[in-house]
Amino acid sequence: MSRMHRIVAGLAFSAAAAGAADNLEETRLRYDYASTRAAANFRVADHLAERLAEQDLTKRPSLMAMRSRIELALENASGLLAKQDAAGAHEQLLRAEAWLDRLAKAIGGS
Repeated sequence: MSRMHRIVAGLAFSAAAAGAADNLEETRLRYDYASTRAAANFRVADHLAERLAEQDLTKRPSLMAMRSRIELALENASGLLAKQDAAGAHEQLLRAEAWLDRLAKAIGGS
């Protein structure tokens, strides 16, 4: 391999590594936002559950299931981010965000 080819290959590798680092950082920021949003919606859901309990009503099982799915997806995303797997974490965040949208709609949250 010529010197020029090695330089071009090195630059391409550096650019790919920088892109991966940017993608990982973007995914971490997205994870932080989703986690914050989940915590806020969980507080609203907990408050609603307390009010229902005061009225001797039960929680909706579907809300509990949504919360579990969000928590699982965020846990998975966190583990994948620790392994620097931005693509896998991104996939888990898409799942968490979809469930968050459903939960927010069900409880009138954000």
